[in-house]
Amino acid sequence: MEQVTVQSGRWIDKMSDPSVLNDLLHLANSFAGTKFTQGRILSRRSDRLVIRVGSVVVKAHAPGTHADNLRARLELLFHEPMQKIFLTPLHHDVWHVSGQLLATLWPVGVPLEGHLGTAPWDKAACLLAQLHSLTITSTQHARKLPRCRAMKKVGQTLAQLEDAGSDPTDPAVKAVLSAARTLNLDDDDGELTTMVHGDWHFGQLLSLTRGDHDTLRLIDPDDMGLGDPAWDLARPAAFFAAGLIPPDVWMSFLKHYRNAGGPAIPEDGDPWLTLEKPARALIVQCAASALIRARRKKRSILDAERPLLEACQRIASMSSQA
Repeated sequence: MEQVTVQSGRWIDKMSDPSVLNDLLHLANSFAGTKFTQGRILSRRSDRLVIRVGSVVVKAHAPGTHADNLRARLELLFHEPMQKIFLTPLHHDVWHVSGQLLATLWPVGVPLEGHLGTAPWDKAACLLAQLHSLTITSTQHARKLPRCRAMKKVGQTLAQLEDAGSDPTDPAVKAVLSAARTLNLDDDDGELTTMVHGDWHFGQLLSLTRGDHDTLRLIDPDDMGLGDPAWDLARPAAFFAAGLIPPDVWMSFLKHYRNAGGPAIPEDGDPWLTLEKPARALIVQCAASALIRARRKKRSILDAERPLLEACQRIASMSSQA
């Protein structure tokens, strides 16, 4: 975690806009009634920033985030049974920081870290199954929710890859773009009523201490909405297909999801009947993200990212042979 401090109202952090950081600090202090002059950056990407100030976590959301949609998502998290699935915010409203970004307030928890093979796959599968078992008829205020943004984000990532000035003749870029052409991102899934996280991976789990035991909760409802629950299983399915998740771990995950009543896959039989399309899309998205990160950081592709690019090559090759 990165330590940042404020002196004379300015954050000593040349990589972030000082006005945004100051606004987040002041928002946390105003809410908690504290006077902290320093905070800790918990997570920072090009499209969002999360800091901790005392016992308050403040998140600055991606530029262009729709305020009403975000409020609708936050409001839903205050109702049962969502409180047993998602982390409950400290407040149901959103705040403007530096006049352009939206910020929200959250309690402190411990993010999950470590190797995918040792992650709590069984508990994560049960949480997802619980979320997917909620429908528009059984969830208060769900009618206000927009659709989940999983499919839309695949297209946005591919657009970013092209905007990053990537060389289309580069073999890695060519493989990703060729695999992307096998996707149909304009599909309309109809009137779906299932609650979906929209961007699920193990970075979206937080551990909270409740009494004498730890409890897992989902975080980051930015893409949550109504949609196809198979998209929440798409990333682990993609990583399994790319060889990044061991078969026994993947099978255990599916078993616990099914046993908890998860509707994304058939109760028995071949799960790839529903997972193939979203898994293929997430392979393409994750591979494109890897290329974007490599270009921005002016580095080579990492060994951990290479299997995704190889999977894109296989997808493109199978399509050309079809």
